[in-house]
Amino acid sequence: MVQQCWFGPALFFGLVRLLGAGLAGGLFSRFRCLFCLGLTAPFCRSLFFRRCSFCLGFAATLCRCLFRNLFDRFSLVSLPVLTLFWIGVVRRTNEYGLTEPRVYLVVCGGLMTLCVLLFLSQRTGRYLWVCLAAWVSFAALAYVPFLEPERIAVQSQTQRAERVAERLGRLGGDGRLLLTPMPLADTVYKKEYRKLYESLDYIRRDSAAFARFGVKDLDDLAAIFPEAMRDYVRWGYDWSCVDTCVDTNIIELEAPVNVRFEVNAEYPHYYTNLRNWYNDHSYDVSNDTLRLFLGEECAVYRISCRDLLERQLERSGFDPAEACEPAPEQLLRLLDYRDDRCRILFENIKLERTDSAVVIQGMAINAVLMR
Repeated sequence: MVQQCWFGPALFFGLVRLLGAGLAGGLFSRFRCLFCLGLTAPFCRSLFFRRCSFCLGFAATLCRCLFRNLFDRFSLVSLPVLTLFWIGVVRRTNEYGLTEPRVYLVVCGGLMTLCVLLFLSQRTGRYLWVCLAAWVSFAALAYVPFLEPERIAVQSQTQRAERVAERLGRLGGDGRLLLTPMPLADTVYKKEYRKLYESLDYIRRDSAAFARFGVKDLDDLAAIFPEAMRDYVRWGYDWSCVDTCVDTNIIELEAPVNVRFEVNAEYPHYYTNLRNWYNDHSYDVSNDTLRLFLGEECAVYRISCRDLLERQLERSGFDPAEACEPAPEQLLRLLDYRDDRCRILFENIKLERTDSAVVIQGMAINAVLMR
């Protein structure tokens, strides 16, 4: 009670000094004095006063603008990156023309450039000007008809198609394409024809602009090209020249279509179409072990994949280290596993050659016969 009596005058005296110092320009320094005073007073037990003291104590630190130098010089640092951006945009648009996403790219790049240039100056209202420019730009793209991105893109691709067709001698006096069969000597211009096909493929979303070229469908244009060049003009590459990447370390053992395995009375219990039993846990391959459940909660049979592979290779006579594919007789033996308890007919087995040995990567079982 006695302590609270002297705290009232002390707090009043501190507030008077705080107001006087605020008029003199040392406001935040007095905030720190009040912070120290609050820690020593009994009134600091109040949660509200603790929060106020915490905020006042860090007020000076928060007002120092620690990152002011970074943001003042950020525009200078970003100028090289901005230059590379515009070089890439100009090159891309000159080679392939404008599309709808590229129109938005140019607009956003212009806003970014405006922002960087404004922050190079020290004038006020920079954020306001950037926001105003962004609002006006996107509003114009959305509501001004001749500034619609799709319309601008179609016009750009139309001009590109006309330039390419004129260089190839395929543009008539009325602006229509000449669909005469292309001679074999013109196959050296297949990249130019590919550019023409790309532009027309984009223009056809606008039926009026597409009709100007006198082409009903792109198939009419593709029909003038030789067979060896047609795929390149349509897709940008020639299927006959595409190299197929084959992993020689993988061996696929696939059962032939309509293959038949003889079935005898040695295995009276027959389970088939196990590939459709996945939700019933018919079998599982994990931790280099094959487990057969066949509808039971616990595995009714299990075997190591390494032992299974060794038995099948020994039984079939196939050596994965010497050949990529087994003979038909070897394949049937590899896909037919037998022992004293069960017989497993595989649909496929996937083998992989490693540095040390050949291992089983995966398998699919078609049927199981149990004793």
